[in-house]
Amino acid sequence: ARDLPVGFKTNLNKEMTFETFVEGKSNQLAKAACLSVIKEPGILNPLYIYGGVGLGKTHLLHSIGNQLSSENKKVVYLHSEKFVQNMVTALRNNQMEEFKKFYRNLDVLLLDDMQFFAGKERSQEEFFHTFNALLDKGSQIIVSADRAPNKLSRIQERIKSRFSGGLVVDIQKPDYELRKKIVSNKLEELDNLHPNQIKISKDIQDFISTEISASIR
Repeated sequence: ARDLPVGFKTNLNKEMTFETFVEGKSNQLAKAACLSVIKEPGILNPLYIYGGVGLGKTHLLHSIGNQLSSENKKVVYLHSEKFVQNMVTALRNNQMEEFKKFYRNLDVLLLDDMQFFAGKERSQEEFFHTFNALLDKGSQIIVSADRAPNKLSRIQERIKSRFSGGLVVDIQKPDYELRKKIVSNKLEELDNLHPNQIKISKDIQDFISTEISASIR
């Protein structure tokens, strides 16, 4: 295994793993696609995951990142706004060459909330070239967004076309069974942290599982 550069930051949340991801009918396909990416990075490229707020897209991105970074790959997780900020800083400080070199030499790029690139032409231009450079060297790209590629507004057609050329999977709203499973898992976590301190009746668990139907978060 090769050494990662000194000061290299993955920006990964170590607690978001496949082990802590609760699977159900609504996210099965997305999880299966992520596991395929881990087995053979670069085969399903790019992997594009979309769905509403709080349905687990970010958790899956971090899960892939944590798994692949443990194999000593150069992995970076980024919110798309952060990519824009980093690029603006590089432009201001005359460091675009360093910026390009850093992003184009990654093994895995995880980019969250692609919809925030809307209307940012210069950033889209740079992302497009980074994207192509990574594809050319066989690196894995995983992108998340709140809607399908063809529904992204004020994003260049060539970028949307690139996304559609890979594997596109969506995450649906969780059904009652999955919501119940998540409530139960959360209570187990709390009980491990604070043994015998938190008691929530079955009726309240059922009420939460029934009433909160849109966002897992």
